[in-house]
Amino acid sequence: MKSTAFILKITLLLFGLTAPFQVYSADHSEDFLNINGRGYYIRANPLNKYLSHFCKQERLEKYVNTFCIPHWPNYTRHWEIKNDQLYIVKIETNKGAQYPFTELFYKYDGAPVFANWFSGILSYRRGNSPELQLNHLYYEREMVVRISDGIVTEIFEMNHRKRWIEYSNDLLEEYFPLRPENDLSAGIDAAALATHPDAIPKKRTQTEFWANVFYYTAPIKEKKSRYYPSSRVVINANLDHIPFKESYRERSTFELLKMITQEERLSLDVNILKSVVVYTINERS
Repeated sequence: MKSTAFILKITLLLFGLTAPFQVYSADHSEDFLNINGRGYYIRANPLNKYLSHFCKQERLEKYVNTFCIPHWPNYTRHWEIKNDQLYIVKIETNKGAQYPFTELFYKYDGAPVFANWFSGILSYRRGNSPELQLNHLYYEREMVVRISDGIVTEIFEMNHRKRWIEYSNDLLEEYFPLRPENDLSAGIDAAALATHPDAIPKKRTQTEFWANVFYYTAPIKEKKSRYYPSSRVVINANLDHIPFKESYRERSTFELLKMITQEERLSLDVNILKSVVVYTINERS
């Protein structure tokens, strides 16, 4: 049988891998970072690497059994960045009880402990940025601190809305809907029609033709990863006067969208709806 410590270590490691993708509020996060004189709840758990790789079995079991389990989830790990180095300052319950570092770190000398075991990123909410549901729940704007062996190497702002839309744009650049193998002007193949029976109306206006062109934003058989956005095009404008041209076959979905809206003086609005990037072609007001 696997030892209790082994199971505990695996549990901690798995939690450490999944937890950073969640948005934590002040009442939910277990990690609090002081940086540049201000404090933030962060999406990360730098201690897990130490617990799962460097902590002795008896120390790990005691920490989990006498502190983590009894106080879960009402405790916080406090961190600070000082002179571009990451330190753990204390682990404290919401009632002020602290776990003694002498029980967790070998040769603890009473000072904050340099987290030289940690390499990765810490992120925290930028201002009052709203929550944004993508492949996971994020804050729309976050500050990201990149750390290598406990030393800060980079601090930058991440705009997750912009990032998600740029990912979608890149995917639309890779698909060419009017190439012969995807030629909707001559109808759609039987497999596609069986999958999407309402994709092509029996009688089509030119606007409906363009709606069918943009119906697929990636190959039908391609399985999208949950780490990449899905895309959808909505047409709220009259495109009946835009004919099909052979030159369009060499244009990607994204190029066609930009071309039609620019040449016809239409607006292209881009929004995110439940992780789906929605491109809407509208008449200009």
